[in-house]
Amino acid sequence: MRDDFDAKWHELAEEVMSGMKEWRLKHPRATLCEIESALDERLGKMRARMLADTALASAATEMTRSEGGEGWRCPACGKELEMRGKQERLLTSQYNQSLRIERRYVYARNVKRVFSPLDEELDLLPGALTPSLQEDIVRLGTWMPFRRAVGEVQHFRHTDVSKSTIERLTEKAGAAYVAVQNSEVERVERELPTPPQGSAQQFLSVDGAMVPVVGGEWAEVRTLVIGDVLPPQQVKGEQIVRTANHSYFSRMLDANTFERLALVETQRRGVETAQAVAAVTDGAEWIQKFIDHHRFDAV
Repeated sequence: MRDDFDAKWHELAEEVMSGMKEWRLKHPRATLCEIESALDERLGKMRARMLADTALASAATEMTRSEGGEGWRCPACGKELEMRGKQERLLTSQYNQSLRIERRYVYARNVKRVFSPLDEELDLLPGALTPSLQEDIVRLGTWMPFRRAVGEVQHFRHTDVSKSTIERLTEKAGAAYVAVQNSEVERVERELPTPPQGSAQQFLSVDGAMVPVVGGEWAEVRTLVIGDVLPPQQVKGEQIVRTANHSYFSRMLDANTFERLALVETQRRGVETAQAVAAVTDGAEWIQKFIDHHRFDAV
């Protein structure tokens, strides 16, 4: 296998070097930015080929029987898997480069499931984009409007994706995170684990904001902020108290449900065990109830 890689990758490296030499001869007065862009584009092609070759260098690609005739077994039930045909999966990586991953599918009869062991080994996600590209897209999608994120993905990863793709991936990741947090709340309520030790001085602030939703309606989004209170500092002759290590929990829910589900963050930050907690809020009735629920002795 190593010899195969050496031959293939040496050829790819030669293509990159000869291609850059030829490009430079045609662009004798190119700027450094132009040179870097030309080089990155060629390295992107080499990167995609090496990525695909390395991914396919796995026993899960062919799934042949062992020398003793032992076949592959289902990780869920332990029964031998039934081999199905091969199928090629096309993934897009940066610089719009395609990765062709041909792998075998298997059928687990007891759990009635068809899957590709290589896909699971590589931790591939649904869709036509590589996992790292999907992660970058979701990060941008949570940070800025989806339409603007299209341009940022093109700038930083040199890959063309649509606004709808960014919206779909971001909302799917958000829904998965909500499910994880809700599951953690249920676990905490069921097991009553000892919360971690909170900071010496902590603050929490909770409030609601009305936002427009589809259809011309308005709904209230409630947000919790938790942070640590830093020691006072003298700034230009004035004593200033700053906060740090902020974390947030935000949901478009009624007050009672928000109060309950926010446990995932108050538990994680040790609000219950912090030495002192200051609640910086207005006087809304639901907010006072929230504070009493999570830290009744808050100042």
